[in-house]
Amino acid sequence: MLLGAARHLVQTRNFAGTVHCIFQRAEEGLGGAQRMVSEGLFTQFPCDAVYGLHNWPGLQFGTVGVRTGPMMAVMGAYVLLGQAGSADSCMAHNPQYDFDDRLLPIGASYWVSFVEQELPLE
Repeated sequence: MLLGAARHLVQTRNFAGTVHCIFQRAEEGLGGAQRMVSEGLFTQFPCDAVYGLHNWPGLQFGTVGVRTGPMMAVMGAYVLLGQAGSADSCMAHNPQYDFDDRLLPIGASYWVSFVEQELPLE
């Protein structure tokens, strides 16, 4: 979205002043915006105002959500402990070890979705 907006600004040049397009790195837990600011982003690229944009799949098509201040600025980590049977590829012929490891990513992503949707954030 930002790249498309930057392209439009370059093609039309229908504005006065300077625009800095900031692509946030490491959004999901490696410092993100806070690290970029502490490393001197606004010293190198001074800005009078900053506008953020983030997709939000839950909003109805054509809707734009706007607010002042921080929004969607949270990151969490989960430790999921579980118990399952074991399997060994060298024993694939043995029904006792009948385990399809292709299902593991599906099961893991189900649990991540469940935790994010059903458990309260505290």
